[in-house]
Amino acid sequence: MSRPRLVSDHDVFAAFDAAIAEHGPNGVTLGLVAQRLGVTAPALMRRFGSKQGLFAAFMQQQLAAQPDMLRALVDTQADPMQALLALSGHTRPYSMKRAAYLRHLASFFLQLADDPALVPVIAKWFEGERGWMAERLSEALATGALKLNTPVPELARTLQAALHGARLQWATGGKGTESAWSRREMDAVLGPWRK
Repeated sequence: MSRPRLVSDHDVFAAFDAAIAEHGPNGVTLGLVAQRLGVTAPALMRRFGSKQGLFAAFMQQQLAAQPDMLRALVDTQADPMQALLALSGHTRPYSMKRAAYLRHLASFFLQLADDPALVPVIAKWFEGERGWMAERLSEALATGALKLNTPVPELARTLQAALHGARLQWATGGKGTESAWSRREMDAVLGPWRK
């Protein structure tokens, strides 16, 4: 009979997330994550196999949690346009600091380069976000908030690119907060299509 786990996957992922933000991709080890959790590195090794395995499990968890996260944005906003713009402010605590955001971005791309199996996982995450954006745009179109000739699929792609591009621009020299910077760029994309 296997021993019960002392920490949940959620706790492990939170510690891993925070460690990347603080130390960057090259500074994070299973030992460092284990120290944050009060467990041993071999325990994490048995559970995830390697740091790469932990990252893959972390990304799978992010994909699984995405629908609930996006649903919550809709539930807390008055209309679909506000739900879309609220996405600009939905970030982890590390995203409030430029260096931490860039460390996460570096880790993200390094892991993708080292593990091609992660590419379809990330593609599915972006596809889910883009589909959610298209749904909110369709709702806004139906309620009269957007012009009748609004190209919903194309606008969803452009809006997604604006959001993630704005975050990178902010991290490399943008003024103010990340959410305000991203919201401004999303507003600029949506502006020509508003009624």
